[in-house]
Amino acid sequence: MKNKMGKIGIWSIVIGMLGLGMMATVLEAKEQVVVSVTGEDISSIVKDFNNSQSDVEVVLREKPFRNWRQAVNRFRLGQQIAEKGKTRQVVDIAFIDNNWLPEMLEHNWLADISGRIPSSQFVEGLLDVAQRGSSLYAVPFSNKGLVLYYRKDWHQKHDLKPPQSLQGLHDNALTLMQKEKLDHGVTLHYTAIHLDLLPFFWSNGGALVNNDQSVINSPQNLETLQRLHEMAQAGVFPSTKRLEALKPSYGLAQKEFLEGRSAYLITWNNRITPFNESPLAGKFGVLPIPPVHEGQPSYSVIGTWYFAINAFSEHQTGAIAFLNYFYSGDVLAAYRQQTPGFLSPLKSAQVAATPTPSSAPETALYPGASIADLQVAMQRMRHRLEHPKESELSYILENLLRQVILGQLPPSKALPLLHRRFESILEKP
Repeated sequence: MKNKMGKIGIWSIVIGMLGLGMMATVLEAKEQVVVSVTGEDISSIVKDFNNSQSDVEVVLREKPFRNWRQAVNRFRLGQQIAEKGKTRQVVDIAFIDNNWLPEMLEHNWLADISGRIPSSQFVEGLLDVAQRGSSLYAVPFSNKGLVLYYRKDWHQKHDLKPPQSLQGLHDNALTLMQKEKLDHGVTLHYTAIHLDLLPFFWSNGGALVNNDQSVINSPQNLETLQRLHEMAQAGVFPSTKRLEALKPSYGLAQKEFLEGRSAYLITWNNRITPFNESPLAGKFGVLPIPPVHEGQPSYSVIGTWYFAINAFSEHQTGAIAFLNYFYSGDVLAAYRQQTPGFLSPLKSAQVAATPTPSSAPETALYPGASIADLQVAMQRMRHRLEHPKESELSYILENLLRQVILGQLPPSKALPLLHRRFESILEKP
């Protein structure tokens, strides 16, 4: 009996091992796609995708890149591995900040996904930085851009109309500073202050770079910068001390608005949740960033990250399958319900504006505003520079514009200086 039981036990182990071997074979047959994500929770989408697939499995890797330089180095590593003919797991789908795209495209690190993901489904403007000619290399995670948050309750209390121009913003800010005893009228960020200000330059017909040439020292840009300088001198923007206090964290500008120190804040549309969970719930609204002159177009800076397939990935078929699943309307519609402030990058998710859009519960974002309000505020989306040397140019632009706002450099000197430094960067091979 003992021998019989022993034989049964041995055969059980053998059968079990065979079973495990067959399971391993099945698992190995699945194409494993490594997807990186920073700051966004898409784990439920990945889980649902994996459950629906028999031949592809997505492995989620969160926060793979701490910064732009690390992302660049990781892609260079993939290039070196490919050149040496070696096999090594790399990130197949990378989550890339939009200002990294120009340089990565310059180095041919991103796979051409033209025709494999329908480009016509995305909101106008979002794909501009991700295309070269007719080829597409990346797709936007969301529809994210800068908007103007404002104290709607104070506007109603003091019978003020939403600003339709930079002068209107100036005048309203001064009125509310006086009547509500505010530190300043419009909160800007210390870090990336140039993004807060770019929409004003664009609205006035200004540009930064054109065909690898600096065009920043133009009459339109000088007029815009002079007007912004006047607002700073009048105390509309944070003082030197207040702006320096915002330096440690990008989120500190948001805190200024939340704590009632200013009437306006330029920031991203997805910052809605903390506002709605604060005492400001129902007291604020969103507007387009006003143009320099009334009647000019208003603009929003694109702030979304992008999904791009690594050109050195050996799993591009599986990567395409995941991205097409991700951009199905039902998946992103469900994600929006779970993520307040998220706007889908798909045209199909756009809602029709109505005279009272906030009265429609299915499109409400928070009391007093809706998706339609954000769509109006973000109807003209532009990428900041769209140049392979964008990071270098942005660094110079940010620092010199901050000096103008802080009163350390007059506009008449700032623009020629910016022009010379831009030319120096652009002339380098």
